[in-house]
Order: sequence, then structure tokens, then C-alpha cells
Amino acid sequence: MPPTIAYDLTGLCFAPPTANPRGIDRVDVAFATHFFESWKGDCFATLPTPWGVRCFDRAFGLRVVQHANAFWNEYLTCDAKAGSTGGAGRGRTGEA
Repeated sequence: MPPTIAYDLTGLCFAPPTANPRGIDRVDVAFATHFFESWKGDCFATLPTPWGVRCFDRAFGLRVVQHANAFWNEYLTCDAKAGSTGGAGRGRTGEA
């Protein structure tokens, strides 16, 4: 049986908000997606709180990853991006 994974979501939850993810953010999302969606063993999300580090279930981890993806619009199709208010038809930097 695969080992249990405790994945730290601190970077995805408390990183400085940016319009586009940094390279490390993309790596963090990719690892989190892999572990929470397809890891065959147990997988938990961990986050620091004022009461200490807390452990959350796999479903919570997936919701955090989905929220990060929705915020950055990184994994939407071109048609879905065109329908958003985030600058349809513009380049990556938002310039026309």
C-alpha cells in the first residue's frame, strides 16, 4: 500500500495574490492535483492555523486546488476564457 501523504497547502492558501501564477505556484498546483486526485493511498491537506497545524480531508484539498485554478484561469479553454471578464482577446500581459 502506498504511504500516506500529508500535503501542505500553505503556499496555495497564503501566497501573495497575483494575476498570474508564478512558476512555483504552477508546480504546487500540479503536485497537489496529482496527490489529491490520483494518489492511491491516503492523502490529507495540512494548513497552519492560530491553533496549530490542522489536517483536512482529500475533498478539502481538491476544493483549494480548484479555487486556485479558477482564480488564475490557467486551465480553461480558449472559449471559456473568451466568455470571462478577464480580458478576452488580449495577450498574457493584458495588453491589446
